[in-house]
Amino acid sequence: TTCDLTAASSFDFRTLDPEGVIFFGDMGDHSDWFVLGLRRGKAEMQISNVVTNISVRGGQRLDDGQWHRMRLAMGGLLLPPSYL
Repeated sequence: TTCDLTAASSFDFRTLDPEGVIFFGDMGDHSDWFVLGLRRGKAEMQISNVVTNISVRGGQRLDDGQWHRMRLAMGGLLLPPSYL
């Protein structure tokens, strides 16, 4: 049996502040967490778990007071050990 790990979310926001958190989530024990926010006016995503720590920032400045939509999507497939 395989398991589809596809997920997506979108966020509509507007701000004049160049720094801030839009979304934060963790697994309850604070070992795995995810942050979506703004740093220096640009979108930044941070992921931390037992496997890796990732921080990615880029795109146009979003701290202009206009409405913006961020869409995040991840995809993956979990295979049983017999496939590996």
